[in-house]
Amino acid sequence: MPPEEIRSMNDAARGAGLPVVDGEVMWEASDGSPAYYHYYPSLDEVRAWLGGAGFAILDELEGPWHDDEYAYRHILAQTIA
Repeated sequence: MPPEEIRSMNDAARGAGLPVVDGEVMWEASDGSPAYYHYYPSLDEVRAWLGGAGFAILDELEGPWHDDEYAYRHILAQTIA
């Protein structure tokens, strides 16, 4: 998800009085689906978590994109010897 969209949704949640931190968003209900919460940590945050847990990142890849809406970030990592 584009960072500017995450920021916009996070700002909307804050504006609604929700106690969210950076990267947290609330998706509104639609087509009979209830509203739901999602957390989008920054890639720098994820990399720091992995490094702090004793992993070295070997490679990263984003994709494939699904319906031009979202893509998953894949990270290949191994334990630091």
